[in-house]
Amino acid sequence: GIPLGADQQEILRADERYRPGRPQNVTWTPVGDPGAITVEGNGYTVYNMNSSAGQYGGLIASTARGALGAYSFKMQNIRFRYCYTRATGQYSGTVIGFMGNGIMKQVSVEDSVVWGAAHTGGIMSAWNGTGDTALNSFYVEMDQCHVRNITVYGTSCVGSFVGPVSGAKVTNCYSIDSYDISTATHSGGFIS
Repeated sequence: GIPLGADQQEILRADERYRPGRPQNVTWTPVGDPGAITVEGNGYTVYNMNSSAGQYGGLIASTARGALGAYSFKMQNIRFRYCYTRATGQYSGTVIGFMGNGIMKQVSVEDSVVWGAAHTGGIMSAWNGTGDTALNSFYVEMDQCHVRNITVYGTSCVGSFVGPVSGAKVTNCYSIDSYDISTATHSGGFIS
């Protein structure tokens, strides 16, 4: 594997100020497709999530593809900080490994590390797969989301904000002080 630098090791240390009385080294298993659901974060922050999976790493493994423009999954107003996400296969992101359909608004990831194979991103990896790029035809929409001070490791299709996307609309989003490290090709600083 790729060794972590001092900055990344510091990010991964548990910050007990945010986890009083909680057990150490607890690994989160990504939730399967949650179906039609709205995750309202109410401005809360998820601290120190340690997620591990074969494929589809993150808080949520994947959301299923629905009808074009008919969103069944929604997540909003939540922040993730000091998280470590690792997938030995493809499709990984702190929040969602593979987002086939849905809306994210005001979702952020800060001071975290994501480690995967292909299709790896800071928040998520999303791929349309149908080649449908018609104007105003979207399977995934993201608005007012960001990543700050994260490192994303992967083989190819790596982006510090999100992994590869097609059939997605991204508005008012940014990545700052973040890095992506790719051992192959097709990677970008914001979107792969």
